[in-house]
Amino acid sequence: MADHDEQRAQAIKALLGAFNALRIVLQSLPIPVEIPSFFGTDGRPSPEGVLALDRARAILADEPIAENVRNAHDSAILDWFTTYELMFLTAMAGPAPWRMDAAEYSLARLATILEMITTDDLDDWDDKS
Repeated sequence: MADHDEQRAQAIKALLGAFNALRIVLQSLPIPVEIPSFFGTDGRPSPEGVLALDRARAILADEPIAENVRNAHDSAILDWFTTYELMFLTAMAGPAPWRMDAAEYSLARLATILEMITTDDLDDWDDKS
């Protein structure tokens, strides 16, 4: 159980870092997309940032960017949501190795996509989100 708790704490820390990275990436689009902080002014998690991240997926359609770049951004957001949902599930349903494995996989995929976006290395991206 202690291993699971530590693994979950590390995943949550990475998830929050990825949220901030997504905010920066979306802000740097030709038409900047503003995503509020994950935390409200009271320091507690706020749904505004999460809901804005979901809306960003629809806004991507209006960005003057190549389809592969749009798909990469959409995939990054979906991978963030996958991990976010899995973290809630692990809190509610308890530890299960496959949940943490899936969360770690989506975080690794998200990190890779964010790196590809920020280094403009999406020439071979063909993921059709």
